Parts: sequence; C-alpha cells; structure tokens
Amino acid sequence: MAFSAVNVKFSHNEETGFAEKRRQFWLDVEEHLPDIQNALSEALITSAEEGTANYIPYTLAWMPGQGRETVELLSWAAKHHPYWWVRRFSVYFVVEFGQNQELANQLLQNRTHDPEYRVRKEVLDLRIKRFTG
Repeated sequence: MAFSAVNVKFSHNEETGFAEKRRQFWLDVEEHLPDIQNALSEALITSAEEGTANYIPYTLAWMPGQGRETVELLSWAAKHHPYWWVRRFSVYFVVEFGQNQELANQLLQNRTHDPEYRVRKEVLDLRIKRFTG
C-alpha cells in the first residue's frame, strides 16, 4: 500500500522528477514484475476484506505488463471494495483502458447504483462520453 501511495502522490507532479525514476524502477525490476503484480493484487483483495483505503488500483493499472487478469481484478474491485476511490478508479480504468467491452458494459450498468455519489457520477460521465463520442 505504501508503494502505491507514493506512486499516486508523485506521478502527477512533474517537478519531482518522479516519472523518470518510476520508469527506471520498472526497468530495474522487470524480471520481478509478475511477483510485484501478484503482491499488489493480493494486497488489493486483502484491503477489500479489511476495508482499507488505498491506491493500489492506480499502480496495478499503469505498471508494465498488466493484462486481462488486472482488468478482471479491477472489475471485481469496482463492485466489491468498500473504499469509494478504489471503486471509482477501477470503473474508470476498466471502461476506458480495459479493452473488455463485456466487463465495461457490466460496470456501466450496475455501478449506477453504487452507494457513493462520486462513483455514480464517474459512471454517468463515462456513459455520456460513450454516447457523445
């Protein structure tokens, strides 16, 4: 969780030079990517069980090598994680970048009833974007 918190905090601040450090990190640990992905996936599932807020989906989504399994996990998190940010980001990523129309359509349909306004608003915005192009 700490790694994901650092990643999300510094990724959008160009003045930190973090983007280049992150790229180099992923190159340096390339042979360990499956283990890192597995650890982050397990941590995300555990955080759902424990009700822990985190930014793990952000790191999972943008790390090199993510694929079908990541999209399926984020789809699951969008439906089951108690923390609204995890659900909102997971919906966004699966719909916009997941390349799985079946999962995207399911989320756009069933997350309209999410208990959190910010998740429902994200779903509405994504549905409108699909409609208007």
